Amino acid sequence: MANSSSGSAARKPHPDYPLTPRRDGRWCKKVKGRPFIFCGTAEEALDDWRRVKDDLLAGRTPGDKDGERTVVEICDRFLVAKKIQVDAGELKQLSWNDYKTTCDRIVAQFGRTRAVTSLRVEDFEQLKASIVKTRGPVAIRGLVRDAKGNPVARAVVHGANGDGPNCRSSAATDEHGRFLLGGLSPHAAATITALTDGGGMHASLAAEPEQPWERTRWVSLDLVLQPTVALSGRVTYAGKPRAGVRMKLRRTLGDNKNRYYDWGEVVTGADGKYRVNGLSAGDGYMFEVHDPNGFLSPDWHHQSPYVQHIPAGKREIELPDVNLVSRGQSLRGVVVDPQGRPVSGITVSASLADGRMLSRPPTGPVPWTSTGGDGRFELSQLPDEPIKLMAYRANAQGGRIRFPAKALPALNQQDVRIVLDPRLTDEVEDLDAPKRP
Repeated sequence: MANSSSGSAARKPHPDYPLTPRRDGRWCKKVKGRPFIFCGTAEEALDDWRRVKDDLLAGRTPGDKDGERTVVEICDRFLVAKKIQVDAGELKQLSWNDYKTTCDRIVAQFGRTRAVTSLRVEDFEQLKASIVKTRGPVAIRGLVRDAKGNPVARAVVHGANGDGPNCRSSAATDEHGRFLLGGLSPHAAATITALTDGGGMHASLAAEPEQPWERTRWVSLDLVLQPTVALSGRVTYAGKPRAGVRMKLRRTLGDNKNRYYDWGEVVTGADGKYRVNGLSAGDGYMFEVHDPNGFLSPDWHHQSPYVQHIPAGKREIELPDVNLVSRGQSLRGVVVDPQGRPVSGITVSASLADGRMLSRPPTGPVPWTSTGGDGRFELSQLPDEPIKLMAYRANAQGGRIRFPAKALPALNQQDVRIVLDPRLTDEVEDLDAPKRP
């Protein structure tokens, strides 16, 4: 709506014109008993009214006229980006259809012309309330019981789609062991898990690709808890317990040992300890360690990308300590050939000086990079410990790295110089031949 200004008396350009002229030259429209003022010519005022009409009639606050991203614009941009993924084979068309339905629901709730910056917490609460009314496309009502058949109160029930839209939902059982779970997509298979301190259980739901999104699919489940295996351990930093570290567990479920699901996460207390249960013998698992300061444990082999398996015959497994180190070290340098000329396209990777490997951290840069056209490289956020660098040209056929060059820089050295003969990388390395000087 334009700002108020004085002017000559206006007249309706035609009988169906929706605004009423005022003596000060402005235009007025009453919506739900409240007057709204519009300025400018009759055409300008009408454009202004059309822009905010849907919001005003729905009782919403209109978005600004200029310089604001509207709800429909953001949703359209999101759908275009997802359509590119569909065309590239990275996303299924059914998933895009689900995204489109969700965006239509958001636009209908907030209004097409609503400015994104004007959205408040209350708006999303109203959106959630409208979704809850229909329970979403999939609604699961069920019962959680123990091995003796008794209902289990306060059991945590999680639901997640395995493919397509990343829909997740959680609920807790009431005093009668019953729960109601909604919000999952019917177009992708889903895994439902129930978990308590004494046991756990999981079940699978098959996909229903043809189910209309606006229709709710009701599913009944009876989950009987089974004895499970718990993993526990301690996180330390500088030899002392480390509080506030998020230990996120991923694991396999059922017979498929190649797919890993997010199982849950716990935060270490003042004693640095954590405990996660609900696993079974034979399950594969891996943790992600998220320290509030970005510290890492480079040689803890129970974290991604390492995979461990639950042995048979155990109910409680205590894992080795997670010994965190800070990661404030940076190394810079150049890779040159024997004549001192810079070599581009060379991979430079970092490991601990004692041979322990550095894996991809949950956050921040990876411990490897490639040299630029000037042969220079930079590695940052490395552990504050002695580092070994290895420079090599990646093997296009895969397999063994041929004739790498290595260096042991000082902590935070900024002038590392690695000499690599790129001609050697074009040869096939003879492992039986004497090593070259």
